[in-house]
Amino acid sequence: CVNALRAALSERALRRALLAFLSFNILEEAVWLGLLLYAHTVGGASAVGAVAVAQLIPATLLAPVTATWLDRHSVRTGLAFAYGAPAATTLVVAVLLLMQASVVPIVLAAVVQSAAVTMCRPAHYAALPRLSELPSHLVAANAATGTVESVGVLLGPLTVTVALLAWDV
Repeated sequence: CVNALRAALSERALRRALLAFLSFNILEEAVWLGLLLYAHTVGGASAVGAVAVAQLIPATLLAPVTATWLDRHSVRTGLAFAYGAPAATTLVVAVLLLMQASVVPIVLAAVVQSAAVTMCRPAHYAALPRLSELPSHLVAANAATGTVESVGVLLGPLTVTVALLAWDV
């Protein structure tokens, strides 16, 4: 695991791709948990279920369409859009939350954000072969991606926890 990560990080392009993927995973987990906590605050456990389903169904239906669309573009364009769309839609959700907008616009923005998130994994995995100089670096990057994703799954909720402890969110 450590050797794979070291080998993948030796190439600048793979290092940048893995850093972007780590950032994405932290964002994905933090936003998911944050929105579910928001839903619980607004409407309890049933609201959590409703928001989760509202986010997951469109994301599930759009994932194959967006992955196919991204595959038709260059690596740079695909990655820029795959990471830019979730960042932009997350910003919209954050602004709506900060403005204390009503529940409906926040949930609708969260649905769009959740659909945008589905582009990152396919774009990342499709880009790795094009970014790798050697086949061994591709293998290392694929192995390192799992580690990076696991770290993101840990750091996302940790980020939300720290935010909840530091501020009265």
